[in-house]
Amino acid sequence: KLQADLQRLEFLDQENDHLKNLLEVKNSTKFKTQAANIIYSRFDPFSQKIIIDGGQNKNFQAGQPVIDALGLIGQISNVFPETSEVTLIIDKKMSVPIQIQRNSLRAITNGNGQEQTITLSYLPHSVDVIKGDILKTSGIDTIYPEGIAVAEVLEINNDPKLPFAKIICKPLASIHNKSHVLVVTSVNLIDNNSKP
Repeated sequence: KLQADLQRLEFLDQENDHLKNLLEVKNSTKFKTQAANIIYSRFDPFSQKIIIDGGQNKNFQAGQPVIDALGLIGQISNVFPETSEVTLIIDKKMSVPIQIQRNSLRAITNGNGQEQTITLSYLPHSVDVIKGDILKTSGIDTIYPEGIAVAEVLEINNDPKLPFAKIICKPLASIHNKSHVLVVTSVNLIDNNSKP
C-alpha cells in the first residue's frame, strides 16, 4: 500500500510540475491561450491525433495551434460541441513554417507519420543546418505565432544520390506523456502587463 501511495505521489508531483510550467508559459507569452485536457490519444501509421476537452463550448476553432510548456504540439483540425481533434506535428499531413534559431534560415517541416520525428524538406545539400539546431515557428503563415519552439535537428544526410538533404528533427514538445495543453486562441499581441 505504501509503495502504491508513493507511486501516486510521484505521479502527482510530475503532474504538478507540468501544470506550473504551463502556467509560466501562459503568463509569459505574447499571445492568448486557453488550457485543455487531453482525453484521448489516437496513434497509428495513418493518423497522429489527440482529442482535447474543449470545442465549440470554448470557442475553439480549426487551425488554432496547440502547445505545451516545451513547444508546439500540433493544430486543431476538427471542432465538435465539447471536444476538438488535434493533428500532431508528427502527422504526415502536417507542415509547419519554421526558422532556425541560430541563423534565421526559413524552411518547412513535415511529419513522418508513425515515426516520432519530423523532417526539414526541400533543402539543398549545401544548406547551413547543423546537428543540435533549434527550430522555431517563423510566424509567416499567420497561423502559428512567431518564436514557438518546434524541434531540434537530430540527423543530417547529405547523400549526393538524393535530390535534397535529408534532415531529421525531434519535436521538443512532450507529445505522448502529458495530459494538459494550451490552445493558442489569439495570435494578436497582448499587453504583457495585462492579466492572463
